[in-house]
Amino acid sequence: MVQFLSNCHDLQTVNIAEKNNFGFKDIRITLEKKLIKKNKIILNPKNISFRKAKLNDFKIVEPIAKNSYLDSRYYFDNKFSVKRVKEFYAGWLKKAILGTFDTFCMLICYKKKPIGFCTIKIKLDEASIGLFSISEKFQKKGFSKLLLSHLDFYLDSLNIQKLNVITQGRNYSALKAYQASNFKITKTELWYHKWL
Repeated sequence: MVQFLSNCHDLQTVNIAEKNNFGFKDIRITLEKKLIKKNKIILNPKNISFRKAKLNDFKIVEPIAKNSYLDSRYYFDNKFSVKRVKEFYAGWLKKAILGTFDTFCMLICYKKKPIGFCTIKIKLDEASIGLFSISEKFQKKGFSKLLLSHLDFYLDSLNIQKLNVITQGRNYSALKAYQASNFKITKTELWYHKWL
């Protein structure tokens, strides 16, 4: 399978992809924000805590990863089996916990039990969100905002200046959550796949 990422504003490139039988699979949205000390709001409601994930947390948060990312381009390309896609995201999460792909995985816990996570990759004074998910039972209750707020505070303590994230154009809830946390869209691209 050949993957091709195109600038959505480049008509010539889009035409070349389509003429060569690449199938459109996804809109890739990049968002970012600067971490400014004076804008930090620390939210710490009762029964909520945050901590870095350890390997023994993996089995608890693995089902969250396997049941998330349904807006991913891999689910919109019927050449991938659902089982393989679920394993891909679970593997990514495990590598983040181990620090072998992303730098670390931050958990949000309710009554000390993990209900969501965010993987972070740090490079110099910038950080990128890799995977972000809240357990379905706890969605639409403000937990995404709490985790993003905590990340602002934590990353600022590491002298990180900028945080960015990539999500799917069809993932309206993620776009809404990131924009509500002061992320701004900086780039829009198109994903194409071709199977040989």
